[in-house]
Amino acid sequence: MRILKLLLLLIVIIQAQSGPFDEKKFFETLQTSYYNLKDTDLKNFLVLVQNQASQDMAMRYWKNKDIFPLQLIWLNPDHVFLSEQGVPALPDTVARQYNAIVDDLKRQVSGLLFDLKRFYLAGIFETISNNYQIDVKDRFVRVSYDLINQSDTTRNVYYFGLNGLLLKTETFSPDGRRKVTTKPYFKIIKTKWICTGWEAQMWLDENIESGFIITLDMQEYQNIWIPYNIDIVVQQSRFKGATFTDRLLFRNYIYDQSLQMIKGQ
Repeated sequence: MRILKLLLLLIVIIQAQSGPFDEKKFFETLQTSYYNLKDTDLKNFLVLVQNQASQDMAMRYWKNKDIFPLQLIWLNPDHVFLSEQGVPALPDTVARQYNAIVDDLKRQVSGLLFDLKRFYLAGIFETISNNYQIDVKDRFVRVSYDLINQSDTTRNVYYFGLNGLLLKTETFSPDGRRKVTTKPYFKIIKTKWICTGWEAQMWLDENIESGFIITLDMQEYQNIWIPYNIDIVVQQSRFKGATFTDRLLFRNYIYDQSLQMIKGQ
């Protein structure tokens, strides 16, 4: 009897999967199945940011690893700002070295924000433009749309599983010669998928120029899941076999500050 019930259940599942594609239901799944900050009650957060190089310098010159050169401010749903923190004085020659490290850190954080916004801050559903096109294949759903910036048009393509899980994205430059492919990774917390990182490759014509792997160490703090460490591995085609690694540290989160206090930062 139990075997018969299992067979009936399997038949129902197969019939449901082979039924007509429901576009409305598919987009409802995208809207509700992913963990993102936009859908929480959080209005904003402030967090201090450093990387290994800035932490090493803080230990070397100030004997205190907890000196953070940057502060990141997020305002719901997708506004992000970076501000530089004041630090103790340094000799001129050392200050120039420190400023170079801080500039590199700014570039690292800025480079992460595009994917961090769509995979975690605002959410995947929010990034899909109203001018999208959708194509349903046997095993995946292809959603494409154009972003127009003055005279330039960037083509974006998302590939989803039939269950709504994002498998891969492609972004094409206006001239069509450059492409970025990104494969995000997710895990389930409670009933939602939360991003744990992504792999990206930058293409010129048919050649890979560079690639990187981002790993997010997500931790729960005051009922909100936040990045605690972000590990970066970069490889460029001109440095055969060589990889460059770094770790960004996000510490001392403060939630829901007044706008007056944020403006004063």
